[in-house]
Amino acid sequence: MRKNIPQKKTFLVEKLDDILKILGGYQFNNEIMITRMSETNIKKANNNLQTFKDIVKLDLMTIILIPEGEITFSVNYQKIKLSRHSLMFISPFDSLTGPTIMSQEGTYYILMVKRSFVEKYMNDPSPAPPPALFESHINPYFHIENDKNFLRLKKNFDTLYSYMGETLTLKEYFLKHSLNLLMLEILNAFTDQLNIPIETDKIPRSEEIIRKFIGLLQTYGEREHSPSFYAEKLFISVQYLSSILKEHTRQNCSDWIGRHITQKARRLLKAPGATIQKVAEELNFADQSSFGKFFKKHTGTTPKKFMNSI
Repeated sequence: MRKNIPQKKTFLVEKLDDILKILGGYQFNNEIMITRMSETNIKKANNNLQTFKDIVKLDLMTIILIPEGEITFSVNYQKIKLSRHSLMFISPFDSLTGPTIMSQEGTYYILMVKRSFVEKYMNDPSPAPPPALFESHINPYFHIENDKNFLRLKKNFDTLYSYMGETLTLKEYFLKHSLNLLMLEILNAFTDQLNIPIETDKIPRSEEIIRKFIGLLQTYGEREHSPSFYAEKLFISVQYLSSILKEHTRQNCSDWIGRHITQKARRLLKAPGATIQKVAEELNFADQSSFGKFFKKHTGTTPKKFMNSI
C-alpha cells in the first residue's frame, strides 16, 4: 500500500535580517548581505539550518565561495557537494530543497544580493557579467583551478566584507564598486577557466533576445500577462522564446512573467491602505478571484494570508 508523503511547503525568505539570525554577518538596507563563516560560527549555523523542513526560496542572488572545507546541500532537488576553491551561484529562481551542512573546519563566504540593489547601483552597461552568469543557468558551480584567480576573488570578498562592517559616508557607493569588481573577478575566473572569449561588440542571438525580453518585462510586465505579447514584440514565436529562456535560465516565459508580477504584487500588498481588489486592478487582473488564484499558484499562499503575515 502506497504511503501518503506529506507535501513540503515553500518558505520564501525576503528579509535579510532573518538570514543574519542564522548565519551572522552584515547587511545593508535589506538589499545586500555578506557573511564569513569559520569554525566559531559554523556549528550554530548548521544547527539553525537543520530547523528548515520546508522548501526554502531565496528572493535574491546568492554567491558562495569556499576557501577551505565542504558544503553539502540540495538545490532544485539536485544534491550538490562543494569543496575547497569552489564557487556556487544560487539564482532567485532556485530553491533549497534539502538540508545544508558545512564541514566544521571550513571557511566560507556567503554573499546575497537583491535585484533592487543591482538595478539601483550596478547599471553600468559594460563590462559586466552576462545574464547567463547572473542567472546561474549553466555551470551554477565550478572549481577555480587558477590559484591567482582564486586569491584575487577571495581578496574582493574580504574587501566587500570589510566595507559592509564599517560606518561609511556614501556606503552604498563603496558597496557598488566593490560588488562590481567582485563580479568582474568572477567573470574573469569563469571565462579564463572555460576559455570563453568575451565579446564587447557582438553578443549571441539568444542573449540578445533574453536582454530584450527582460527590458520588455520591466516596461509592460504589470499590465501584459500573456507570453504571446512579448513574443510578438520580439518577432518570434512563443515556443521559441520559451525554449531560449528555459535553456538559459531554467524558467520559461510564463515563469518569468509570473515571477515579475508576484514580486510587484508583494510590494503593493505591503503598502499602507492596500487592498486585494486595488492590487488586482493595478496589475490588470479581471477580478480579485483571478488575481488570488494567480498569486497562490506562484507563491504557494493567498494574498490575504500574505497580508496577514506582514
